[in-house]
Amino acid sequence: MDRFKDKYGHLVTKTKIREILSNYYFDDIVFSFEKIDSGYENINIIIKIGVKKFVPRIYNDKQYGRVKRDEKHLLYELNFLNYLSENNIPVARINKTIDGALFSKTQLGDHNLFVILFDFIYGKEINKFNKEKIEDMAKWMARIHKLTFDYKPNYIREKDGSLNYYNWWQDSEMKKQRVKDKDISNAYLPIINYYQQYINPDTVKRFPILQIHTDLHQGNLCFINNKLSGIFDFDDTRHSIIPEDLGMFFHVLFKKGHRKACKRKVDTFFQSYEKVRNLTRQEKQMALCYALEKRYQGRYFEAYHDEKDGKLTKELKQYYLDYTKRFKLLNSLIKEYS
Repeated sequence: MDRFKDKYGHLVTKTKIREILSNYYFDDIVFSFEKIDSGYENINIIIKIGVKKFVPRIYNDKQYGRVKRDEKHLLYELNFLNYLSENNIPVARINKTIDGALFSKTQLGDHNLFVILFDFIYGKEINKFNKEKIEDMAKWMARIHKLTFDYKPNYIREKDGSLNYYNWWQDSEMKKQRVKDKDISNAYLPIINYYQQYINPDTVKRFPILQIHTDLHQGNLCFINNKLSGIFDFDDTRHSIIPEDLGMFFHVLFKKGHRKACKRKVDTFFQSYEKVRNLTRQEKQMALCYALEKRYQGRYFEAYHDEKDGKLTKELKQYYLDYTKRFKLLNSLIKEYS
C-alpha cells in the first residue's frame, strides 16, 4: 500500500519549506532540513534554524485514506495537545503562525493541506523497554488519564472510538474482505472471535469514555536514559476507554519474551501506574484484550491485502502464521484477570 509521503513527498522541496516557514517568520531565514521516512499518514520534516530544531508536519487530505480532514478534525487533536502541554505532560509544543493560528496550509499537487510547526522532541526512540522505562511510562500514562477525566473538547472526532477496530471488522464483513488462504484463516479467525467476546458494544459501555492517544508504541515515544522525554503523533487520538491506551503499549511489550518475562512486564506496569491512579481488575483484563486486538487484526488485514495483490509468498505466509504462535501465552495472562 503506497504511503501518502511516497506520492507527494518529492514535492516538499527547500522552496516549499521556505514557503511554509513564511507563515511563522516575518524575515527570510537560514535553515537546513531532513525528511523523516517513518510513518504512512503524514509528511514530517526536521528543520534546524540556528541551534533550534522544529518539526513541520504536513497532514494528508484524508485520515486513514477515508476520513476527510477539516478544521474541526484537526483542532480536536491540537487543542488536546495544548491541554496536555499546559499541564506539564511531555508533548511537542505547537508554534503559532504570525497571525496567531495553530496551523497553516500548503499546496501539494491538487491538495490544500494543513501544516503544523512543532518543537522538536529530544531523546531517542528505543527498541527495548527495561524495568525503569516501563515504570516511568506507566506513571506518565496514569497522569495523562487522571488529567484527561477533566478535559472536555468542543468537538468529538469519533464518539465510538473504543470500537474502532470492532467497527472496522464489521465493515470488512459486509465487504467480504476475508483471507482465502485456509491456513491463515484457521490461525487468525478464532483469535479475533475470542477477543471480540471482550471488546464489543455491550462490554465497552461499562468503562468511562475520555480522550486518549491510542497509538502509544515505541515509534511515538522518546526517552533520555530511562526517562520519557516526549510523546508525539496524536493524529489517532480519539474518545475511547483507558484499556485501549494500555493495550497498544502492552502490544509493544509482548512482542518478545517468554511468559514469565511478559508477566513481569505487566506487573511492573500496573504497580507503577497504580501509584498515580487505581485500575480495576476489569480494566486490566480489557487492556490485555486490546493488546490482542492491536496485535492480530492489523496483521490479518495485511495478509488480506498481500493475498489480494498477489504478494502472499510462501515466506510471507509463514511469517503471518508464526505471528499467531504467541496467542496461547498472551491468553494465559488474560485469564489471570478473569
